[in-house]
Amino acid sequence: MFRRMFLAAAAFVFVSFGVIAGEHKGAITKYEAGTSLTIKVKKEEKTLKIAKDAKVDEAIAKELDKIGKKGVPAIVITNDKDEVTEIKVGEKKPK
Repeated sequence: MFRRMFLAAAAFVFVSFGVIAGEHKGAITKYEAGTSLTIKVKKEEKTLKIAKDAKVDEAIAKELDKIGKKGVPAIVITNDKDEVTEIKVGEKKPK
């Protein structure tokens, strides 16, 4: 009985964590400092609000000032309110 309860609790924690935070890998195509950004994931674009305490990598902060037509590859992490909490450097696609 203890084993079943433990497994049920573990499954609940894993499912809950997946709902709380999201990770979007794509290209940032539009960036408004401190307010919002638009990220293109596959062929779909999403506009997300940026949280007040969001962390931005120094390497990507320089690139966000000069976004080109293809955008800046990045990993955007969101919280349960769908607000951006962190922006990391993404992988560039091989040519």
